[in-house]
Amino acid sequence: MENSADWKRELGAFLEEKRRDKMEERRQEAEQFLRAVVVPAFQELKSELERHGRMVFIREVSSSASLKVTHQGEEEVTYSVHIRTFTDRTEPYPSIRYRERRGVRYVTLEGAFGTAGQPVATADISKEDVIRNFLFYYMRYTREV
Repeated sequence: MENSADWKRELGAFLEEKRRDKMEERRQEAEQFLRAVVVPAFQELKSELERHGRMVFIREVSSSASLKVTHQGEEEVTYSVHIRTFTDRTEPYPSIRYRERRGVRYVTLEGAFGTAGQPVATADISKEDVIRNFLFYYMRYTREV
């Protein structure tokens, strides 16, 4: 009877360790995507936005990166790329914080990369894709203050 419990415990421990290893791989994949794709895209956007009189702040943490754009002392938009991590994949998604039309309160919404609501893997998103995605939301949700 005890031997049965031993092999089950051993198998469970093995599979749990394998799952943890996969999650660590995905976490490293997410951090690499942010460093190699998202932050360089944000740096290019920052340079161009600053040429047009905006102040831009970039913030990066292990699971997301944000680009905050202000104009004349007012926040226009904060665009962030977050990562959902699964054992078999990582999926980035943007969130956009912007001021409502009347300028009284801010709204935050979750956006998407790709089309038709299909998740896109980090490996399938380029720096240009991040820039285009930012521009789509920036031009849609910002207004002159």
